Amino acid sequence: MLSQSRYLDNYWRCNNLPNALGYYKLLPKTNCGECGVPTCLAFAMRLAANSAKASDCPYLDKEIQHQLNEQSLPAVKEICLGKGKQEIQVGGETVFYRHEKKFNNPTAICIGISDQESRTTIDHKLQQQGIERLAEQLTTNMVALINDSGKKEPFIELVKHYSTQTVLPVIILSENVETLKEAVTLVQDTNPAIGLVTDKNKEELLELASQYSCGVILSAGNGIEQLGQLVKKAENAGISKILLDCSGTDIFTTISNQVMVRWKAVKEKNRTLGYPIISFPGNYTKNPSEEMLVAGLMLGKYSSIVVTRNNELNLLVPLLVLRQNIYTDPQKPIQVTPQLYSIGKVTEDSPVYMTTNFSLTYFTVSMDIESSNYPGYLLVVDTEGTSVLTAFAADKINAEKIAQAIDDTKLESKVAHRKLIIPGYLSPLSSKIEEKTQWEVLVGPTDSAEISFFLKKQWRNN
Repeated sequence: MLSQSRYLDNYWRCNNLPNALGYYKLLPKTNCGECGVPTCLAFAMRLAANSAKASDCPYLDKEIQHQLNEQSLPAVKEICLGKGKQEIQVGGETVFYRHEKKFNNPTAICIGISDQESRTTIDHKLQQQGIERLAEQLTTNMVALINDSGKKEPFIELVKHYSTQTVLPVIILSENVETLKEAVTLVQDTNPAIGLVTDKNKEELLELASQYSCGVILSAGNGIEQLGQLVKKAENAGISKILLDCSGTDIFTTISNQVMVRWKAVKEKNRTLGYPIISFPGNYTKNPSEEMLVAGLMLGKYSSIVVTRNNELNLLVPLLVLRQNIYTDPQKPIQVTPQLYSIGKVTEDSPVYMTTNFSLTYFTVSMDIESSNYPGYLLVVDTEGTSVLTAFAADKINAEKIAQAIDDTKLESKVAHRKLIIPGYLSPLSSKIEEKTQWEVLVGPTDSAEISFFLKKQWRNN
């Protein structure tokens, strides 16, 4: 007979993707409710969603508890870099395909700074860049200080200058071990990462990382097999903050390596390769625009940190937007904050429109209001991120919610009139809204692109 341990190992090997039914088979099926949910199946579903621990079940064998808890850990370990408000988490991923659940910690965009660059350029790169989109701040996250000169003095000066200018998390990159040692002592309180660790310098750099509790970047060098061996050496040295550099001789090889590492970590449960990936798109092109294209490819293929040498906002915006799109929850609509928005220079006579907090709806309507050249208020009602028609069909928008939104935003104190323009699809609710709010309801167009025409025909004649 198989021992429990060997049975569980074989079980998980044959059932690569732990799911609710997989967990359920190993539970006692007593439906005692002592775990906090009424049935064992419900508890299995919580285990599969990582919202419960196997130890919550008092009747599970300790060995099974341990195995289940091990299986519920993220396939890609989460590590932290930096300190305080600027601390970032990378990794912590559980799936290979985004639609299976979601990707968790957004890729950190890291700006590479060379010790051969001018002080003006360095100061510019040390400034965090970003934009606001969909009510979210999209910014760069960290910097990498690179010893391109190969000389100790200019690099140490760069590290010293960094430490006085910013608190962004930092990566220290140098091929010279002695230079790295001195650099690390200057930034050890910032929880940095150092690299690159190769087969040649592994003994010295792993000892340095262990001494100062740094993160390390391990280089694939001759391939994924060698990378796995380096990971084992780093783990044996007591290092837990590990980043994997899967760089190959060309872009295709690098992308293939990154995909293979994630596949082995997630699908094959290879814990040795279950660490965040860092990529260097600048290794393959010196053209800034091309570098951003390569960065986008690497971001889309499992890079947890992308190091780019460019800090120009016009080049970074596509990368920031791509990251935001990839790291949204595919099962949850993107939402904006439900509140009253002023569009243009509003007055007490400005029209008041109403819509839902689905981001695409909000931005479309707000842009059409702005294009009308007629300032107005836009009352955004919380519909859990659904569109107007979907919210109406699911009863996520009604007269009571609209009345509550008017009260919460103190709308009556902002306008002299009592007229509310609602989307055309909500026309069946118009009488109920008037009854509940005591506001006159004007049924607007079904398509916000017709707002200008609507204002000319109805609003200005009222």
